[in-house]
Amino acid sequence: MRYSARPIQYILRGMHEFAHLLVNTSKAMGNLLDLANLLQVEPKVVYGWMAGFAQPAEDELEGLRERLVMFKPSPPPAGHPRRRAADLRLAAA
Repeated sequence: MRYSARPIQYILRGMHEFAHLLVNTSKAMGNLLDLANLLQVEPKVVYGWMAGFAQPAEDELEGLRERLVMFKPSPPPAGHPRRRAADLRLAAA
């Protein structure tokens, strides 16, 4: 029986994207413990997923991915609106 490489490549690409999503969300949250709490798993499990040593069950993967995508870090607070005008005046002087 021959197996197509296409489904395997699809799975590996999906896991690669999931690992990148984990890393980016971890950076945005500030630490791995908050990410593990968001996903409701142990931090050592998240480390394994990031490193590619382990992967979540296929039925859990979509739910975990949705949680990561739903988490959008808030943008940094904008500076005072007059700050830019004051900086420009100082630079011109």
